[in-house]
Amino acid sequence: MNWLDIVSNLDAVVCEDLAVRCYQGCDDWTFLCASNVNHCLNLEFYGNDSPYHKLSTETKGDFGDLEDYEDFEKAKIALEKAFSQYGVSWNNTKETLYKGIDQKSFYQILDLRNKVVGDKFVVHGYTSMTLSESVAESFSSADVILVCDNMVDKKCVFPPNKPVQNSVAGMGNEEEVLFDKGLEFEIVGRETKNNKIHLYVKPV
Repeated sequence: MNWLDIVSNLDAVVCEDLAVRCYQGCDDWTFLCASNVNHCLNLEFYGNDSPYHKLSTETKGDFGDLEDYEDFEKAKIALEKAFSQYGVSWNNTKETLYKGIDQKSFYQILDLRNKVVGDKFVVHGYTSMTLSESVAESFSSADVILVCDNMVDKKCVFPPNKPVQNSVAGMGNEEEVLFDKGLEFEIVGRETKNNKIHLYVKPV
């Protein structure tokens, strides 16, 4: 089943909300992009005086302190409103979803490369996934890919399925499904394929 068929099957609509489009990486800077939003959400959880904050300052592209993001609350409220208005439960399909893990600090803190079957972890930001394994691979600069075929009842929105400017996925459609913040996962399988660690996960 393709991306548009799934949108229809879930009685959803494509979310053209500006906060979601800015999160996705469009060329409008009214709201914060994904990296900044997720960094701020992790700082909210861990705090400025935390191992996460220290890691984020040592990571390429220093994200800074929470106080540096005057527009964070505006973006946070707008995204919550978008999920309230456009969000649907992922409960009518068994399609496999993929997520490529890059080297940003809010993924490094999860130490996914060293996780084993039975381990659990929480994504304190939003979770962007895709129906395309090749798209996930293009985002997996940390050589880790999450694979999930059971996101039942988890709230999601469908950002526009069109090329995103300056995306590492190139100019192809990303087939993105954006899940709400704060998801917890359990690892149910692990293997290495094509020099990348594939972690098979299920939401808790």
